Amino acid sequence: MSNAGAVLRHYSRFWSAPPLERGRFDVFRIVSFGGAVYATCGLSDAVGALELILEAPAAAATEPVVELLAAAARHHLEVDWLGVGHTLDFGRPWLPGSQCTHGLITLPRLDGLDRLEAPAVRVLQLVPITAAEHALKMTDGLDALEERLEKLDWADPNPR
Repeated sequence: MSNAGAVLRHYSRFWSAPPLERGRFDVFRIVSFGGAVYATCGLSDAVGALELILEAPAAAATEPVVELLAAAARHHLEVDWLGVGHTLDFGRPWLPGSQCTHGLITLPRLDGLDRLEAPAVRVLQLVPITAAEHALKMTDGLDALEERLEKLDWADPNPR
C-alpha cells in the first residue's frame, strides 16, 4: 500500500496552500506548498521510509530547487540511505550566487512534521549549508553546526 496519500495529508496539516506538483520521477514526485516549501512524496514507498523537504525563497526559480531535492532523493535511493546528520556535497551552489554548496539532513523546524501517521515514515529537512559549515560539522560535530543553524533563515540563499 502506498504512503503517498498519507504523506500529502500530513503535509497539508502544516501548510494551508494546496500542493502544486513540480516534478515526477521514477518512484516519487516533488510538490510545493506556497512556492516556498518543496517536498518529496512517495520516496518512502521505494526505500528507507523517508521523505525530504527543502525550504526555498519564495522568489527562487523552481527548477534548481526541484533538481536539488530530486538529486538528494536519488542519493537516498541509489547510493546511501540518508538520515539525521548526513551531509551532501551539491557540487555547485544550491541557488545561483549562493555560498551554500552542501546540504545537511536534519529534523524539520516545524514540531511534529517529522512524524507521520503512516507506519515508520519520517520527514527530514534538507538544509543548504556552506563549505565552512560542513567543515564545522566535521571538526566540532553535528551539535555545533545545528546550534549555528538555529540562528539562521534556512530558506535564505546567502544567510551567512
